[in-house]
Amino acid sequence: MDSAAARELIARYGRASIISSGEAGLRATYGFCLLDQPGHAAQDELESFTVVGHIARGDPQAKDLLAGVPTLLLFEGPHGYVSASWYAPDLTEVPSTWDYTAVHLYGAPVVLQGEEGFDVVRRTLEHHESAIEEGTRFCLNAERLEFARKLYPGTVPFRLTPTRIEAKIKLNQDYPASVVERVIEPRSTRAVRKPGVGGRHAPLGPTLGGLTAPAGGGRPTVATPKVRGRRRRRGRVMAAGLVHVHPPAACRSA
Repeated sequence: MDSAAARELIARYGRASIISSGEAGLRATYGFCLLDQPGHAAQDELESFTVVGHIARGDPQAKDLLAGVPTLLLFEGPHGYVSASWYAPDLTEVPSTWDYTAVHLYGAPVVLQGEEGFDVVRRTLEHHESAIEEGTRFCLNAERLEFARKLYPGTVPFRLTPTRIEAKIKLNQDYPASVVERVIEPRSTRAVRKPGVGGRHAPLGPTLGGLTAPAGGGRPTVATPKVRGRRRRRGRVMAAGLVHVHPPAACRSA
């Protein structure tokens, strides 16, 4: 997965597992993050992955954010079960597995104050409301804006610029293109049911790392150069599906 695809994953899915290690030990909570100023040019690759988000001040983990302790933001993209039966007839004697895509951002959060912090809450609301039919959206008019400002002190907005990034993609990229096409075929054609739920697995999803599943179904397409997953220079695509985007030498800890 290259840097552009990793940022796309964050922008498209946004929900992060927030994991920190403070005085109380390891903690985990959940929040929604946005890429910080995605339309502006960043000075370096790490800065281009800067995100903003917020959690409730009443969340016990807010203490860790306020203290700026080392934090991991874990973003999950498309994922799903892959049956070994889908590899046939090209491949045999291979195990079933779980394919996934994820981006990990490591760094120390900086808590935002005043209007800068309130802007994070406002942007998050507008991001989600934009998906709702116009005319029925919850908009911050004058009255609602005043109410939102009263609630704002109950949140802890933050910004995190990573010092280390891991972009992980496990999408059968070592296998022949014919196998990959069958694996990412929309699950609706296979009647695979989730255990104990009675529903069906969702397809692995949008364009990530060279795999494209059309929205709303249809035949997926495969960008062959990335699917084959051969090792490339600069560590961008690796056969194991694990890509590390390292900070410049000057940014690495000794």
